[in-house]
Amino acid sequence: MGMFKNLKIDEPEKLADLIKIKKNQVLSKSLLKSDQTNITLLSFSGQEDISEEKYFGDTMYYVIEGSTYLTKGPEVIFLDVGDVILVPANTLHGIGGKNSFKVLQITVKDN
Repeated sequence: MGMFKNLKIDEPEKLADLIKIKKNQVLSKSLLKSDQTNITLLSFSGQEDISEEKYFGDTMYYVIEGSTYLTKGPEVIFLDVGDVILVPANTLHGIGGKNSFKVLQITVKDN
């Protein structure tokens, strides 16, 4: 098998079911981690966020449950289920929400 982890190979699963929401917590589950690519599921309970930070590569966020907002400096971008957004590498940004939500985060470094 390759570098993927925490995924079944014998039967399909719902992406949102791979991670739970826990009160007053931000949880993460790595699906792939390498020098070039990170794929992570994140769950946030209501009122939780990740303060602004930068990533080594372009980062895509795909909302798989609930709704959220992404901040880039003074800019606030609201996202709902099914929405996707790209944040360029080394761009300071944060993510959070008033209510619980789940996102798939994929970061890819350009050679």
